[in-house]
Amino acid sequence: MIDERLDRQLVAFNERYQKCFYSSSNADDIKKNRYFSNIRSLDFKRVVEDLKYRKYAKKHFSTEGNIVSQIPHAINPSGLKIAVYCCIVGQYDSIIEPIYNEDNIDYLVYTDQDLPVNSSWRKREIRNFPEYTQLKAAQLNRKIKILQTDELLRYDFTIYVDGNIEIVSGLSPIIANMGQYGLGVHYHRRRDCIYDEVVAVKHLKRLSGEDMDEQINTYRRDGFPTHFGMYENSILIRNNRDEETIDLMQEWWNEYMRFPTRDQLSLPYVVWKTGYNKNKVYILGNDVERNPRFNRLYNHK
Repeated sequence: MIDERLDRQLVAFNERYQKCFYSSSNADDIKKNRYFSNIRSLDFKRVVEDLKYRKYAKKHFSTEGNIVSQIPHAINPSGLKIAVYCCIVGQYDSIIEPIYNEDNIDYLVYTDQDLPVNSSWRKREIRNFPEYTQLKAAQLNRKIKILQTDELLRYDFTIYVDGNIEIVSGLSPIIANMGQYGLGVHYHRRRDCIYDEVVAVKHLKRLSGEDMDEQINTYRRDGFPTHFGMYENSILIRNNRDEETIDLMQEWWNEYMRFPTRDQLSLPYVVWKTGYNKNKVYILGNDVERNPRFNRLYNHK
């Protein structure tokens, strides 16, 4: 059972930490440092690209499409089978221990790494999966992330977290608030459009993005609208008793394998293409980095 007093204290403490760490002044300092670093290194091409990108972002980037009408469906999570899980293949991420874990929630990690002594995670040896030698590490991660496993599907609710996410507090309050919603995700904090996301990914990660161009041009030809809304998928909650959501996950996996780029690009498209009711999406917040029940500790390796 959750210690409600301790849970409130952890959430309040992490709210204060995130407010300081993600302050607007800190974000401005990061941008300035990157800008002046390019100047000092005489990387004027990068400076020009940064300025063009900022101009594009100011004109096109929006979060107005990240709107879903939230209807409360609170439930009592006691008696429900709940699992938190992550999937770490190879050395892509290090295993992060939860700061707080609840006795009535199972914490499972699908990995080929050794766990620390007295870990809160229960290891599931991923080398036993036939897909371990059939799929690339990123694809195997996405399969377990999106489709889950037979073991996970036997739980009423599952909470997936990326390998760089730290669990700070109790998670049953999230399930209580989510209630009968099928899917729980965060909105992207800066963008509501996958077309703009491709521009951002190309610029920030210095990618040519030809594979993403093929994907996004296909979606454009299909009539997928701009500013449809975009999700941040580093934390996913599924109501495994909701068949429509389970079907959506299968379609998402199929689409991801058709275009194995970034799963953020394919989920909004699949929601639109299948006619999945957006009002069944429970929004965990508008910024995963400002959800005090979690911390994102670092970028992926």
